[in-house]
Amino acid sequence: MFNLFNPHGFTYSIGRSLLALSLLLTLSFNSAQTLIGPDLQTLTFYNVNINLFYILIINDFNFGYFIAKLILCVVVLGYRPQKFGLLHYWVTLSFINACPIIDGGDQINSNLTLLLAILTTFDQRKWHWDSFKCLTNEWLKIFLFSVVIIIKIQVSMVYFQAATAKFSVEEWVNGTAVYYWSLHELHGMPLFMREIIKPFLTSEYIVLILTWGTLLLELLLVIGPLLNKHCRISLFLIGISFHAGIVIIHGLPSFFITMFVALLFLLTSWEAKPPFLRPSMENKNEKMPVECIAC
Repeated sequence: MFNLFNPHGFTYSIGRSLLALSLLLTLSFNSAQTLIGPDLQTLTFYNVNINLFYILIINDFNFGYFIAKLILCVVVLGYRPQKFGLLHYWVTLSFINACPIIDGGDQINSNLTLLLAILTTFDQRKWHWDSFKCLTNEWLKIFLFSVVIIIKIQVSMVYFQAATAKFSVEEWVNGTAVYYWSLHELHGMPLFMREIIKPFLTSEYIVLILTWGTLLLELLLVIGPLLNKHCRISLFLIGISFHAGIVIIHGLPSFFITMFVALLFLLTSWEAKPPFLRPSMENKNEKMPVECIAC
């Protein structure tokens, strides 16, 4: 794994773009008046002096909101990661401190962007999609590898907290939580779906499996990086299906994109190219590509 490791490979590139896209969609489909608050008098030192969404308000027009979307567009495209890595984190940090209605996905997005900013510091490419010049400094490679391990631990802890926090909630313990959350008036599924899905939710066995299955899945994701490749692939697909179900029932597409990236970071190997784009090594005498040997 370490021989194939590349901190600036496919996982890094697609992850950066999707994290930026997640927040970009949120900002694009909502106005600054909807998302940004409260009044300046109640803000912290950070918000008043550093927050992008407050330091550039001119004549009631939030220029910071426009600049944030511009930065995110650049990150989605992958241009100059070394220059835009910290700017990307500045946008996400400013957003979670300025928006009073953030969800957990926004916080995860910001945390992952901070850790990615460390990786971008050593990425001198014009585009993060370009081929990466392999690392020759073994100490730097070990350092960046440790950053990736921290990213995996961060995502594991998200799922660990998500699972264990439910143990103290009666509805999760007795296996009925999915029923109540799915039919919740504010956060539940759309009305047009209720007539179709509600008959399934009246089955105590189905509800029990879905509720306790959620807990089991989250606990399995905690140890996901320790499993073999085939188990990780299966767990990744199940995890994506799980979060897709959340989108269908509760909405929050930006949350889905963020968690897709989180699962990608957690369960895939950080290699120069994804397995489906990497040539197979059926011939044992065949030499490995140069980028794989050095990385």
